[in-house]
Amino acid sequence: MQPLLCPGGYGVPVKAGRYKVCQIHGIIDAGQSADVHIVDDGTLEWSDSMGNLLTSKTSNQKTLFRCKGYSSTDGHLSVTFSEPVDVKNGMSLIEYTGIEPGTLLVYVR
Repeated sequence: MQPLLCPGGYGVPVKAGRYKVCQIHGIIDAGQSADVHIVDDGTLEWSDSMGNLLTSKTSNQKTLFRCKGYSSTDGHLSVTFSEPVDVKNGMSLIEYTGIEPGTLLVYVR
């Protein structure tokens, strides 16, 4: 497994392309509530290198990960899939609040 990173080495959960997602992990800002919603975005073209920051979900998008959490209960949002989840088009974000910048890592095969 390896995380999707930008050229600067930060975690980038919005990337176009085909992936097998194994794990998603992020760190919640202190004193915050977090909400993360990542979708397989069918509106991305093969020539795109990055996904999008969306305001709502459409029929072309399949939810890969939706999680809410609080830093007072656990400082981490994390999911490990028992079987890798196939991403056919690329990942875009609908909701991304309360997560420390650069700490949301999507681990792929």
